[in-house]
Amino acid sequence: MRIFNLKTYKIAKLGLIFIFSLIFCQSLSSQFYWQKTYSAGGDEEAFDICEADNNNYYIVGLTAPSFRNGYVIKINEFGDTIWTKTYLFIGEIYTVAPTNDGGCIFAGYTGQAFACRINSDGDTLWVRQYNTINFQDIK
Repeated sequence: MRIFNLKTYKIAKLGLIFIFSLIFCQSLSSQFYWQKTYSAGGDEEAFDICEADNNNYYIVGLTAPSFRNGYVIKINEFGDTIWTKTYLFIGEIYTVAPTNDGGCIFAGYTGQAFACRINSDGDTLWVRQYNTINFQDIK
């Protein structure tokens, strides 16, 4: 006849469930460093992100409180906003790429395709219109 201690079995089972739960929760919580929501008070959409200078990033898209304007947010590595800019030419920014000076070039659509280069402070260096439908990517 085999003697089986039910109490030891339950303790082992609970311990095993606890260990698996701890491992599962740790893997879920370690997937995100931070999460933030950015808003300029309208209907904002972000379409692309790229690296900037000093572990910062540019997020590009549009804001539409009344018209669809290009919108750029510069954030640090923790997601804190460094600056935001609304570019008053009516349009949508779909893609962005970094430049060697810490700025970026972004492109999109305003009735025709456009590209714009800004410096690290968000100041416009140039804007060009192109006779094509749209830009979806910059390399």
